[in-house]
Amino acid sequence: KRHAMFKVARYLKIGAIGLLPSAAMAVDLTLLAGLQANGDFEDTATGENIGVQDGAAFAVALDFPLNGSPTERLGLYLGHQATRFASDAQLSDRDLGITHLHFTAMSLWPNGRWEPFLLLGLGVAYFSPDDSTLDADTFVSGQIAGGTSLKVTERFLLRFGARWLPTFFDGGGAVFCNGSCTIAVKSQVWSQGLVDVGLQFRF
Repeated sequence: KRHAMFKVARYLKIGAIGLLPSAAMAVDLTLLAGLQANGDFEDTATGENIGVQDGAAFAVALDFPLNGSPTERLGLYLGHQATRFASDAQLSDRDLGITHLHFTAMSLWPNGRWEPFLLLGLGVAYFSPDDSTLDADTFVSGQIAGGTSLKVTERFLLRFGARWLPTFFDGGGAVFCNGSCTIAVKSQVWSQGLVDVGLQFRF
């Protein structure tokens, strides 16, 4: 009888382990921090450049296995930078928030403790200036990212990456219009570059 109980316990243990998701098939939650560089806008009255300060940016990413594949993932990316227009902007409040929300697709190439990746994303960018003469605005944006993750344990990794974040403006050029349009884009694609590191948790 005692032998039978041990046998049942062994089968239950094996079954419980089998129900747990493998590390390769699990969901990844990544907290990211990095340095983001921003393109310039243009003063519509003078034609001079209006810079946007480079600085820290933060993001969270959630990635799910695609059709049970250990190397293909779909996910969500939410990134934010609190920055400022440069001092050459004739504004009483130069603070500017830029937020990206993207659906993403990622491919992984695991190699031992390293997991190189390539990621594509598409979604929206929300620009929120604090100056009362400017309106917040939303545009289509995307990203191309690459990098690698380093396995510290099966459930915890360090991620290192670089991203290009293009935002697509319409042909009119003027943005943040609130009665008048004092700021414009220099081209239909406004670019940001980001280098980041992250803590990656695998569930």
